[in-house]
Amino acid sequence: MQEVRWVMNKMQNGLSKESKSVFWRWYFLGGAGWNYEKMQGLGYFYSMLPMIKKQKDEEDRKNLAKTELQFFNTNNTMAPIIMGVDCALQDQTGAEAADTIAALNFGLVIATTLRSLGVEKKNDLIHYTTRAGLAAGAILSAVCLMLSYMGMKRSAIYAIPENGAVVLRLIVKQLFGDVGAVLLAAIFTLACLTTCVGLITSISQLFSSLTDRLKYRQWVYLIAGFSFVVCNQGLNTILGISVPVLNAIYPVSIVLIILGLLDEKLGKNPYMYPAVITVTGIVSCVYCLDYNMHMPLGFLSDLCHTFPLYSLGLGWAGAAAAAALMSHLAYRLRSRRVSQNETEAAA
Repeated sequence: MQEVRWVMNKMQNGLSKESKSVFWRWYFLGGAGWNYEKMQGLGYFYSMLPMIKKQKDEEDRKNLAKTELQFFNTNNTMAPIIMGVDCALQDQTGAEAADTIAALNFGLVIATTLRSLGVEKKNDLIHYTTRAGLAAGAILSAVCLMLSYMGMKRSAIYAIPENGAVVLRLIVKQLFGDVGAVLLAAIFTLACLTTCVGLITSISQLFSSLTDRLKYRQWVYLIAGFSFVVCNQGLNTILGISVPVLNAIYPVSIVLIILGLLDEKLGKNPYMYPAVITVTGIVSCVYCLDYNMHMPLGFLSDLCHTFPLYSLGLGWAGAAAAAALMSHLAYRLRSRRVSQNETEAAA
């Protein structure tokens, strides 16, 4: 209620210069600092800078800056409301409002998003998340199918290309001319830039928290420099390194996601995760060495070739299913033995 009274008084007496500056900063540049790590957090911090600078003590300014520079993501309708409450808290209690502001930013964003979608119960959350995921997956699948169709139809027209990016560039240039080629380059540049910023900042923050040898800024320079060197080796070189690694990692990631979704139904089976992940990792690594690096492992390669769809890179699916079934049977057998021993001991 105090925040509401503050807002009403400010509406009657006029907002301060700092509060007006917060509004205009967010209105024009709030989305300029968007990234994958903190979403709108950087724009929110920039908008709240006038209020932070009002604090006379330097330590208070630092603490408030750290508080404001956190994850933040909402729509443009709710952001001014949250900022208004934030300004009210800082005007009333100064730097002592840091903890309250942190809870406000995170709590209001999450609560507002869920309530705006009508999601309050856990089952509803799972339901709507699944529907949204299926819709997004369908759209992404349609885009991938269209790209595949374009490549299939046009690849025979051009000379054997080095990679798919060359085919896409040639198709766009044929359809739209030089303007299309420039537009495609701009799209790729902007898309990759946002991803690079998010990855560099998040990885640098993680590494700087794990070790004190290098500071955050040094990690940023190091990762950005390494990325610059790697990206200039050419797409073929990058694909030659990344594709084998991804073929080995993706199956394990997919299995982990499936096991996580089925965690409640799997119960407390101690064999499930180790067995399924180990088998999946072995099969995917053997496929990587066999097909991507042309280094067959003799008996292991021959054994994996007997798995269904192994030549298509999906042999891990059958192996994971078999490992899951054996883990389930082993757990059932163990549980039955334990119950029998408990019954005999009670008798």
